[in-house]
Amino acid sequence: MFWGIVVVSFMVAVFLMLYKAMKDKELEKELKEKDNAEIFMHVEYLGGHPTRSEGAAGELNSLSINKDRIIYRFQFTRKSSEKIFDIKIEDITDCSIETKESLSAKRIALVGMLAFGLKKDKKYIRIAFDHELGEQEILFHHRKGKNHEIVNKINNIRMQKLKGNK
Repeated sequence: MFWGIVVVSFMVAVFLMLYKAMKDKELEKELKEKDNAEIFMHVEYLGGHPTRSEGAAGELNSLSINKDRIIYRFQFTRKSSEKIFDIKIEDITDCSIETKESLSAKRIALVGMLAFGLKKDKKYIRIAFDHELGEQEILFHHRKGKNHEIVNKINNIRMQKLKGNK
């Protein structure tokens, strides 16, 4: 009897995990279409945007990149998939891959206390952009190592925009 309950509980847990994964994929597809996104990934936000508090650093949420902007959203759930902030592509002044060593003191200050937790061997996405408060820099990290893909996509879109404006 006891083992039967354990097996049934395990099967229910596996079913619920698979069901949630399926629903997450559906919502991801929905948001990707809504944002007209070329890339839609989950990233760790490490700080720097003027509308986010220092306590927001370390959040894992979704990042959409389309031909006009990057959009940072809450971790997707049907209830809270609203936009946290977005940055127009033409406002981006630089987008690069950084390491802990290459981050200047100013950049490390933007992530606050979390800077001490930055790993030496990890790569970080740094996006510099013009904002009404002046030039700002934000840091992201993709946990599965797709930082280069994100930076390349943003820089390719920026170059296309620049060529189109000439």
